[in-house]
Amino acid sequence: IVPIFTTNVMQSFQGGLARPTFRRFWTSWAIVAVVIAVAAQALVTVDERILYGIIGTVMLLLTVTLRYKPSLQVRPAKGRWAGPAVAGLGGVLGGFTGIYGPPYMMYLASLRMKKHEFVAAISQYFVAGNIGLTLGLLNFGGATLHDLALSAGATLPAYAGLWVGQRI
Repeated sequence: IVPIFTTNVMQSFQGGLARPTFRRFWTSWAIVAVVIAVAAQALVTVDERILYGIIGTVMLLLTVTLRYKPSLQVRPAKGRWAGPAVAGLGGVLGGFTGIYGPPYMMYLASLRMKKHEFVAAISQYFVAGNIGLTLGLLNFGGATLHDLALSAGATLPAYAGLWVGQRI
């Protein structure tokens, strides 16, 4: 949790797009954070076989969707409701599985954003979802502060990987 949070905070500020990106998408960020925080209860209460089935189904659907490369395009006028709706779906998936990125990544791709805009937006989305997931897991007993401290230990290697990846 901690390395994902910190590296995405860092990425969201690169390129000077943090403020305009936040202004454009803040409702989606709020929705994913709240929905995932509530839905995270499923991670500690629903039978893991059901959760694995949901994860498998999501991965299969994503793989098939990406294989056929649909040329999805969302017009800006529809973004007012489409973004928050997709963020809500991502929040439900994230609460049940911890995987909340793919639906919103596809949505952002459908907006035909430039690379730096996409990186800023998806990074902020991951920060918001990560906050919701962390709060949900702490609230419902799926994680402890000790777990977060252990997670923080992976932050330095995550930064190193981010640095190397950006150089490549």
